[in-house]
Amino acid sequence: MVMELATMIRTEFPDRSLSGLGGIESGEDAAQFHPARLPDTVQVCTGVMKFGYECVKPMQEQLLAFYGETQVRDARRF
Repeated sequence: MVMELATMIRTEFPDRSLSGLGGIESGEDAAQFHPARLPDTVQVCTGVMKFGYECVKPMQEQLLAFYGETQVRDARRF
């Protein structure tokens, strides 16, 4: 269902952006949105609410490690 909605938004509203959110507590969680190319952005609220803003730097490092391992230089090309 999520993929259907994302496809509809991309097709019918190409000038709109799509954001992924929900349950993101780590860089790995955020990276899970990218294989489906669903969001243009990923929002983090759960992790910050549970762990405070200190969790942002480790998330960034985890995402950078993920992109390095997959040889992705630009998330839009993923």
